[in-house]
Amino acid sequence: MKLGALDISTVKLGTNQVQAVYQGGNLVWQNAPVATAATGVGQTSFTANWNAYTGAVVYLLDVSVSSDFSTFVYENQQVNAPTTSYVVIGLNPNTTYYYRVRASTEALTDADYQAVLDYATTQGYTLPSASQQLLQNQLVVDLKDGGIWSKLDTFAVFATDGDSDFALIDWKRLTDYTAINSPTFTADEGFTGNGTSSYISTNFNASTSGVNYTLDDASRYFYLRGNSNSNTLESSSEDATSNQNSVQNTMRAVSTTRNCRINSGLLLAVAYNYMTTSLEMKSLHRTSSTDITAFRNTDGTSNTMTSQGIPNANQIILRGGVFYNTAQVSMYAMGASLIAENTDFVNAFDTYLTSI
Repeated sequence: MKLGALDISTVKLGTNQVQAVYQGGNLVWQNAPVATAATGVGQTSFTANWNAYTGAVVYLLDVSVSSDFSTFVYENQQVNAPTTSYVVIGLNPNTTYYYRVRASTEALTDADYQAVLDYATTQGYTLPSASQQLLQNQLVVDLKDGGIWSKLDTFAVFATDGDSDFALIDWKRLTDYTAINSPTFTADEGFTGNGTSSYISTNFNASTSGVNYTLDDASRYFYLRGNSNSNTLESSSEDATSNQNSVQNTMRAVSTTRNCRINSGLLLAVAYNYMTTSLEMKSLHRTSSTDITAFRNTDGTSNTMTSQGIPNANQIILRGGVFYNTAQVSMYAMGASLIAENTDFVNAFDTYLTSI
């Protein structure tokens, strides 16, 4: 807006900054998106709405139970333009909520993804390119939007154009996975086992990492490329010989079936074929003390088996006991039950992989 020949970037009424200036019925100046009435108001959710802001790349949404936003239910929730609404969930019934919206004309880095970059920098790792950082940041935002991020205990994205060290960072714990006998790293695809000796230790031991999963709350995700026709994962010590007869928590090929489970004890065959020659997200969800639901992408099959506690051992990828895998893994994650969020997880990671 101009006053004579001078550009005015801020307009105030007393001490209050004005959000917009109209001339008649026409909007002639605006310095922020304007929040509009909520819609879809339910017992525990509503849809926040706002007017579009020209030039916005990201909108930042705050939700609070206080009108002065001294506390937050959502803080700086990122919503990518041109979207001008957001479904706020997980609220308490019979409670008044307030929301406000700001706009950024630059892409913002989520604090949790920035922590990954900061950790990699301190370790001297080669960071992904700027364009890939935007995609990885969006992956974190999408996982948060889907209620997935907070449920994960370990999460590593092996598909990245950063170096192989960067690809071995646990995004949730900010520690390094360990590559044993140099599985092949391919940028934007992940790590491939050699079928004889190479694998990855996540250095994640559920029993000693303070997780203590109960019998019906564990989920595990892989994104595999190619034919997974031998063991993919175990939860055991790194001494393969000592685990020859005690492969635990594994995707293991036995004839034409797959042992797919999140439990310990003797191997049990599951009539569910995980063999594939295409890109697929594979996940296991323990839904009760006896039931396992296995997904290929969003197509789930339930199987019944005896389920016990997570063993006191690291999660190992591309190996089960004395068996090794020649498949390629692009992502590994484990956390609390995510069966309801499975589709959102698949879609978020598919979007990432198809964009890199």
